[in-house]
Order: sequence, then C-alpha cells, then structure tokens
Amino acid sequence: SRPDKHPYELFLQLEGIEHRTTQVRRPQSNGFVERLHRTLLDEHFRIKGREKWYESVEEMQEDLDSYLNHYNRERTHQGRGMDGRVPYQAFLDGIVTGEAEAEVIEEAA
Repeated sequence: SRPDKHPYELFLQLEGIEHRTTQVRRPQSNGFVERLHRTLLDEHFRIKGREKWYESVEEMQEDLDSYLNHYNRERTHQGRGMDGRVPYQAFLDGIVTGEAEAEVIEEAA
C-alpha cells in the first residue's frame, strides 16, 4: 500500500501536521530523542534492572508506564524551552500558544 494512505499519514494530513523524518545513522539530527533514550537508561532501566526480575513483558511495561508518567507529569526539566516545567505542562502551554510559537519556529528555520 502507498505510504500516504497509511492511517497515521492520513491523520497527520487531516491535522495539518508535517511529517518529518531524520537522517539514518545521524543521531545529531534527532538529539532530543537520543537524550530521552539516555535518560530512560540512566533513570529507569539500569535502576529497575538491578532491583527487579521481570516475569513478563506486561510487568516491564507497567513499570515503564509508571516512570513515563513521572517523567512527563512530575519531573521538572531544564532543557531547551522547558524553563523548569514538566513536559505535560509545556505541552498544555503549547496548545494554548501553539500557533504563535509555530510561526516563530517557521521564521527561524
């Protein structure tokens, strides 16, 4: 099937969202995701891996979901544009001011 007919791509089109991909084998083009992967390793997987023996994938998923809830709703962030907010609050703030911020991002690009 054609990639532009995939339900995800159709959703993005309906919402007016540009789907961007990163260069293969170039982590610099996706640095914030690489940083998240490192944080997940350092703050969750390496710690839980020493504390607990998982009996199932579902059990592992429950712990990951719990950590991600903490990461997104409780843990403050100092990264670019975060200003000590939690990601969930930054997301909500972006919904309110999203159009103005999108214009600034477009102008900077």
